[in-house]
Amino acid sequence: MGRARKVIAGFISELSDAGVGTLEELVATVSNGYGKPVALEVLSPGNWGPLTAFLDEDEEQVTIYYRSEDTPQYQLQCICHELGHLVMGTDCALPIDESLTSQVEIKGTTIRLQARDLRDTPVEREAEEFAFSAVRFLRGSSRPVSRARKTFA
Repeated sequence: MGRARKVIAGFISELSDAGVGTLEELVATVSNGYGKPVALEVLSPGNWGPLTAFLDEDEEQVTIYYRSEDTPQYQLQCICHELGHLVMGTDCALPIDESLTSQVEIKGTTIRLQARDLRDTPVEREAEEFAFSAVRFLRGSSRPVSRARKTFA
């Protein structure tokens, strides 16, 4: 996690130096660094199962989908978590976990989602660490976020 914290701290410092202050600017910065446009799309309630947000990448762009029924604060956390996977270069070579299958409707088509892992793994911790740091940065706070505030922000 030491390397991840250095990468995240460096990224947040670059955001500050560049005057980034909004989610849209954060997404644009991640898009530029990743080399593809990143789009955000809210989805209506569905059979999401344990998923709260997910990435879908094709040759042209990355789309982050998130749930409409969540609070704006939780949506921001979920979006930043997914951005964290892009920034941290998450290896998605993990096998599909069949118990994490969900279905959502995207533009009139029902899609069967299959997640790789929801456990507390190094990859997920890195994405969460990025999300906490990015949300704290966007809210303009440099003070540490307590565990309760991390969970209920």
